[in-house]
Amino acid sequence: MKFEDLLVREGLILRDQRTLDMGRSRAYSGLFGVDLDGYNTLVFFRDASSRFVRKDALALISRADGLADALGKVCKRRVLFLNSPLCSKARAELKNAGWKVFGA
Repeated sequence: MKFEDLLVREGLILRDQRTLDMGRSRAYSGLFGVDLDGYNTLVFFRDASSRFVRKDALALISRADGLADALGKVCKRRVLFLNSPLCSKARAELKNAGWKVFGA
């Protein structure tokens, strides 16, 4: 499924969206944009078959903070779309950090 289809399915519409450079990671891709409420939003897509565990969640939170700093923006909303199983501890970690998670 295309990224745009996922965003529309969940009602997340971004203005002024840009693709983020995720480095050498093949499993992740990301977007930055402003949603309709005017909040800066980071959206990450993870395409991997392995389970998303707490270690992955902490690494993603750290990466998102670094990308927000590099952009010079304060990102109030952060979203993760994934197609692999999600560990309950990873879900709790992301929820505590204010993320929305869609997928498995």
